[in-house]
Amino acid sequence: MSDDYFQEMMSAVLEEMALNLLALGLEDWEEKSFEACRSGELIHLRVRNCEGEVVLKVAGSGVDDLAEQLVLACLHNVSTEQLGALHRRPLNRGLQVQKRKQ
Repeated sequence: MSDDYFQEMMSAVLEEMALNLLALGLEDWEEKSFEACRSGELIHLRVRNCEGEVVLKVAGSGVDDLAEQLVLACLHNVSTEQLGALHRRPLNRGLQVQKRKQ
């Protein structure tokens, strides 16, 4: 696998992972749009649903801070019931943890 293909694939995986986390946190699996603007030292990000309503707003001092705030905002919206339901969903067979016999 070439380095360029690997980088492109990993970017796509991380993007899909972020969009799935966002959908989980918003309980909305429809398409989203994003708006960003800079105000002084902060970058402001707005997430809009398919009807154009702002469903999430975060701000950060840089890309890393903005990403962290977005993850935290999503996780704050996830209920314990949702986490329980996710915990019961099986992973792909190859990803399941194998218990050792002792």
